[in-house]
Amino acid sequence: MKAAAIAVCLLFLSGLLAGCTPFGGQAANRGTIRVLALGSFTAGADSPGAYIRNALTDEAGQLNASGGVLGYKVAVVSSDDGGDSNADPGLITKAAMSASLKLVVGAPPVSGMANDQGVLAGKGLLACSSTALPESALAASPAVFSIESQEQEAAALLAYAVHTQHIQRIGLIATADAGGQAMDRALASQAGGAGATYLGAQLIPAGTIGQSAPIRKLVNQRVGAIVLSQDPVMAARTAMAVHALGLNPGIELLGFSSLASYPFAQLGGDGASGTVVAALNSSVLTPLAAARWAPNYRNLTHNLVNDYDTALDGITPRGDVAAADCLSGWARAAAQAGTLSPGPVAKAWARLHLSAGQDVLGMTESYSGHVALRASSMFIYKWALQGGHWYLDPLGV
Repeated sequence: MKAAAIAVCLLFLSGLLAGCTPFGGQAANRGTIRVLALGSFTAGADSPGAYIRNALTDEAGQLNASGGVLGYKVAVVSSDDGGDSNADPGLITKAAMSASLKLVVGAPPVSGMANDQGVLAGKGLLACSSTALPESALAASPAVFSIESQEQEAAALLAYAVHTQHIQRIGLIATADAGGQAMDRALASQAGGAGATYLGAQLIPAGTIGQSAPIRKLVNQRVGAIVLSQDPVMAARTAMAVHALGLNPGIELLGFSSLASYPFAQLGGDGASGTVVAALNSSVLTPLAAARWAPNYRNLTHNLVNDYDTALDGITPRGDVAAADCLSGWARAAAQAGTLSPGPVAKAWARLHLSAGQDVLGMTESYSGHVALRASSMFIYKWALQGGHWYLDPLGV
């Protein structure tokens, strides 16, 4: 039997028989299952929802070329919430009128998909966030998975500050909203384990331009590093204010993964230079030759650029790579579970362990608490400017 199975798979590999696949061992001829790209499409081609849909579509194409998932073809549908997450439960309910819907992928606010938990459970769906969520939000939403969490981002930044830069005293300046409060909790929860002294948060209203007062409060507490807001605009204003006060070099600026994007660097100008971020694989923004990128990540970003072009910066692909990772993880879990039923798939998904060579992002994933990445897997980059060109300098590479 074993020899026969090997012979069959060898025939498949030679193109003579389509039947052995890495995601279920059957050709994609049992029907179609659907994945929902949920987000805002209001900014057209450069909307968060469009980026999610693009990445899901390309990843679905890769899965279908390999036989689909358990013999089912994967199709992508989308819903526009206009940036209002309160609309999501209704949109999910409407999309779930099709029994073939199995997975929802979105970029929710810090409350996660907690508001969606009831409809997800009621409709037998699983969901995945392409943005970092608080682990408390994930604990309250057992049907939701996430590629990264704010706690793991915080742990990665604190480890860099304490163990690489020998900085212990760290504070936060962020918006006085749920996002800033979540960052504050994440840093407070991880500081002790990293050996850091967390000075707390200076939370200020969104849109605040003058930030000298909160910066001076942290300086008076002998701060060594300031973690910036997740909002690139607010973070850029803080970075400019620190620079204007003549405090860098001297005070290190740190950021979560949302700051590994051109808008922050371009808005922050000289103040953004030297800011260190903990992020997903962002090789496309580094000076590293493509030959040195993780192969799966290189293929994904190459396909996204070919299919959808680049963003306005001329470099970043028009696609949310973490969304592709969401679909890939769900597909692997379904293959391991041998079923599309949400309960067994969720159990298999929560146990996934992927090497950097297996992972779509080229990162080591070891799920814990429905979160794929540990702090040790996060990439650490520093923003740098040379010849008028911004780039991420990979530290430790």
